[in-house]
This record gives sequence, C-alpha cells and structure tokens, in this order.
Amino acid sequence: MGNFWFPAMLLLSIFVASFSVASASDFHQEFDLTWGDQRAQILNGGELLTLTLDKASGSGFRSKREYLFGRIDMQIKLVAGNSAGTVTAFYLSSEGPNHDEIDFEFLGNLSGDPYIVHTNVYCQGKGDREQQFYLWFDPTKNFHTYSIVWNQQRILFLVDNIPIRVFNNEESIGVPFPKNQPMRIYSSLWDADNWATRGGLVKTDWSKAPFKAYYRNFNANACTWSNAESNCASQMLNSAGNNVWRTQALDASGRRRLRWVQRYFMVYNYCADLKRFPQGRPRECRHSRITPAGNSSIVPGPNIMKPETMGNFDSTELQCAKTYIHLPVPGKRHRYMVFRTYGRKSIWYCLGNLKVQKQKLAYDYDIYQGIAYPRSFVVATAELAVAAFFLSL
Repeated sequence: MGNFWFPAMLLLSIFVASFSVASASDFHQEFDLTWGDQRAQILNGGELLTLTLDKASGSGFRSKREYLFGRIDMQIKLVAGNSAGTVTAFYLSSEGPNHDEIDFEFLGNLSGDPYIVHTNVYCQGKGDREQQFYLWFDPTKNFHTYSIVWNQQRILFLVDNIPIRVFNNEESIGVPFPKNQPMRIYSSLWDADNWATRGGLVKTDWSKAPFKAYYRNFNANACTWSNAESNCASQMLNSAGNNVWRTQALDASGRRRLRWVQRYFMVYNYCADLKRFPQGRPRECRHSRITPAGNSSIVPGPNIMKPETMGNFDSTELQCAKTYIHLPVPGKRHRYMVFRTYGRKSIWYCLGNLKVQKQKLAYDYDIYQGIAYPRSFVVATAELAVAAFFLSL
C-alpha cells in the first residue's frame, strides 16, 4: 500500500481543486428578481436563491451588472422528480434583435430518466449552434457547479470544472464571435412542454407542481461594463492572480476530459446534423476535432441503464454496455473484482450512473477522469489508494 500514497493524495488534490468554488456572493447585491412575483425568492441572508414554476407562471432573475468577458460560476440544484416539460435556463445575454448569448438550458424529464443539458452560442442574433449532453450524475440530488469561461479566444462550458464544450473564435474564417456586446447573467424556470422533453411528446404533469430550482455560491471573476466602459484594465492591475480566464484554454488533461464527455455523453451536435445543413456543415464545424455525434453505441439513459431485474438491495442485475454484470453492493472487494474482470472501459458509463435503492438508501457512483468509484472515496484514504490503483490499470 505504501506505493499508493502519492497517487492517492494527488487524486485527492485534483478532485478537491476541480470541485471547489469561490466564496459565495450575496444574491441581494448581485441580482434582481425580474418576474414571477413571489415565485422567485432570495433566502438565508442572500446565500440562497430559489425559482419556482407552477401552472400560472414561472420565474426568473438577472444580474445587476453587465459583463464583457470573464468566468461565471453558479451552483445549481435542478428540479427533482418528474420534471418533464420544464426548462431551467442559465445564460449570458445582451439586449436587442442582434444580441449575443451563451446558453446553458437544462431540459427536464420523467422521473428516473436523465436531464439533457442544452448549450448554444448566439452571435449578432444568430444561434443554431446547439450541442446537447447527458450528465454523469443526478443533478437533482446535490448542487453542482456550472461555469462559462468567455475570453477573446474561446468560450468554455464547464460542469464541475470538467469541460463539455469549447466554442473557438473563428473570425479568421468568417465565423462571428461574441466580443463587442456586454451581457448580463439571466436564469429562469419555465414551462416548455411543447418542445423540451422528447420534442414535446411528454407534457408537464401539473399535479407535481410546484417545481423548484435552487442556486448558491455565485461567483463572477469578470470584467464589468458601466457607462460604456469596461473595468478590464484596472482589474488586471489589481488582481493579477485571478486572470487565468483571460487566456484560458484546455491543457492535455482538459482535452482528455472533453473527449470523454463528448464520446459517452453527447446526444446531439449540430455539426453532425447533415439533414439540417444539406449545403454543407457550418464553417466552424469544418475545423472541429471533436467526435461528430458522440458515441452512438453507448447511449446514456434507460436504453442501457435500465436493470433487467432489480432484485433486492444486496445484488442487482443490469445490462451495461451490452455486457451483463452481476454487481454486489456495496462490498469493496466485489467492486475491485468487477474492474479487474471486465476492465474499466467497458463499465465506466455503467458504474457512473448506477443507483441501487432500498427504502431511502441510495448508493451513488461518481466518475472522475474516467474512473468510477463511490463518493466515499473522497473521504476514505484507503479507498483513495484503491482508486489510484485503478488509474494505473
């Protein structure tokens, strides 16, 4: 076990760094509740904000400040249970018909089915640059950090500091890029059952209302815009250590994570939609090196993850990447044998989404850098050593 200590501690330090967030801002000071009457609320002395949707109305808020480039982080816990038909939007946007916009939209689903994260980039009023993803965790159980890094070279979409999308500045080949219009931060919870879930086939179940989303730990390390001027120059002088976002790009580790997300969790990519663009793919797509349409052989969600038989809490039979695995829970030795027997690649996705429930007890697996392991790994040194060993397999 002595040889495991260094990689184990390295794994812990990387994990903690990836999921840490800046100190929370006061929502009273940073945001205005813009619609929905009392359905939008700021609670706990400004530390928590909630949005509510019922049959009468949704709700929303927007930032008091405008920003021109920066890094925006928000922790969000999405609508739980049967959220079909609902959309929780978190985005940057300027104003006017030729507006710029950078979108996260979270499309609800039936209980037990995964959320879809819808991303888009508008420039000068034109969008049509959608990419969609499943998440590798349940976004309704806990808060997770959703980030937008926007600089003059690129836009990064991050989930818990893991990149899911990069939109590069391709002005050199005639692709517009949002760089001239300051944007505010917006978020809303609203009913979109005409399109949000399975193209509108699944409608909102109003018997489950009210629907609620939660926000905390907002942070904006960004250039603010006021009186037609940016504070970027003074910010560079006063906070040199906090300007990584200005030139932030993906290093080798970030590119590996991006490929992993786009291979196993991407469900739609406009660059691969040839029917939509019969005259040829958009210009920026021709320079893209990402997996064009994700991996169609491993599709997250009930098609693969639905258990053949649930059995009791002590064992579960399920179909996983078309391989049947008998996975006893929660014995550490058995998990180790599953890794050794089937190899990591064939079961990364499966373990990452497995939830075995009895009464109110859930045993959740998380994936980090392609390794699936229980959440207890982050607090148990011995199990961290085992996780580090998996990295070396």
